[in-house]
Amino acid sequence: MEAPKNLIADATLASPDATWRKAQVQVGGIVLLAPPTFGGVVAAIAREPSVSAVIDGGAPAYAALGEGGAWVIAAHVLSPQRAHSTLAEGEAALPGAGRSGSIELLHKDGAWIGLAGGFVLVGSDRAAIETLGPYAYRTLPSQKLPQSALAGRASRAALGGPIREMIHGRWAVLDHFLLFKDDEQRKLHGGREPDLADPRVVVSELDAIEKAYEDRVAGMEKADVALDVDDDGFHARVTLTAPHDGDVARWVESLEGGSTAALAASSQDALATIFWRSGQDDRQRAAKEMGDTLASALGTRVPAADEAKLGEILASIGNARGEWALASAQGGAQSGVLLRFASNDPAALTASIAGAIDLARKPSWAKWESDALGVTKIDRDGDHATFTTGSAALQATWAARGGEVDFAAGLDAASVLATATPSLTLASDAKVSAWLRSLRSNVVWALVARPLLFSSSPETDALLVGLEHEGGAAVIDARASGVLVRELVVLTTKGL
Repeated sequence: MEAPKNLIADATLASPDATWRKAQVQVGGIVLLAPPTFGGVVAAIAREPSVSAVIDGGAPAYAALGEGGAWVIAAHVLSPQRAHSTLAEGEAALPGAGRSGSIELLHKDGAWIGLAGGFVLVGSDRAAIETLGPYAYRTLPSQKLPQSALAGRASRAALGGPIREMIHGRWAVLDHFLLFKDDEQRKLHGGREPDLADPRVVVSELDAIEKAYEDRVAGMEKADVALDVDDDGFHARVTLTAPHDGDVARWVESLEGGSTAALAASSQDALATIFWRSGQDDRQRAAKEMGDTLASALGTRVPAADEAKLGEILASIGNARGEWALASAQGGAQSGVLLRFASNDPAALTASIAGAIDLARKPSWAKWESDALGVTKIDRDGDHATFTTGSAALQATWAARGGEVDFAAGLDAASVLATATPSLTLASDAKVSAWLRSLRSNVVWALVARPLLFSSSPETDALLVGLEHEGGAAVIDARASGVLVRELVVLTTKGL
């Protein structure tokens, strides 16, 4: 049968019980208190315990997601006779709600359940079972079983319709919050703009970035998701296939993929490291957009001539940068931020950094720096700068090294800069190294994060996310340890 008009996405779970058991073991903690079988999980969702006794967790299960939060799960039953006698007769009988085609509808305490041949259907409401149910238990089982534990997909119509609306709605909430905080700060400042910058300019720029993101997702031909659970944790892969032509196809084609060798040489002890690649045109465009945004946001806080000079310096940095860059956040004794840039002209790049520091040292910047940043003095000695504040002295230092330029900032910038040549690299971490190799040589950007580094969690509990360019598709590859997933579960359930 054709896909329902209200369908957003569908999914197939190849071995429900086996996958759920692996997920429980990997996550541990509070998740171990959940039902031990897939049938138990579905029963908990349906709010009808007897559902767990009829589901065959060794057979594939299917799900369909519709507009407005509608959803349905279709699971094989051990036998149609047992399902009917358990759910529709005897002590566990549910008051009959009639039939909808081949589906026998049952209803109890607000929960909707359907029986159809060898399947039991659990849905968000009656309409969901009636509209999405036939697709979930007839069409999806007729398709080839995926190789991954769970596979899902969304069509172009869904990406351009409900999914785009969902993305836009979530951004609108954040956008509203940012503008609300702007109004709040203006009231605190007697109606004038905050000292730092005009937030509305920044929010407007963020709106444009979010709109471009929306357009790209909405313009994709389809999205395919594959999820697996193994001894190392969870592995998700999202393939966004572009149409044959148009703006989205040209954007995918423009993605600059390449080696992650520089990322592999980064410090294993960083809290997070993000790596990205970009072409010369993108670097120049980004530099100009940043300069224009800063000039608009700063307004009359600094002289217009200095804003223009800052734009020139940013343009020079964009020209001198090479094809890759990365940023690392360090903690502990070496707390600070490290930036590494490939450079086609290291001398010009280091000179531009020094020029930016000297520009900030001009007397005309002093009032803004003091009011907005709390900086009372800036000193520069060669490739080292000190920013004095009321509570501490922050440092920055930079150096050219081979075909790259490294920039470090922190309480002790020299110690942060030393992490550019670490003794323990990401390449020496077996799990991270294996993930980097699996990305091959077409990576656009990649993130390695260890948010639990300072807890009792082992260093291998990492979040890994990368964007690859594969032919006419943009592929997001993500991995996370079970401990990180558990912490996310705990975080999201605290308010429940």
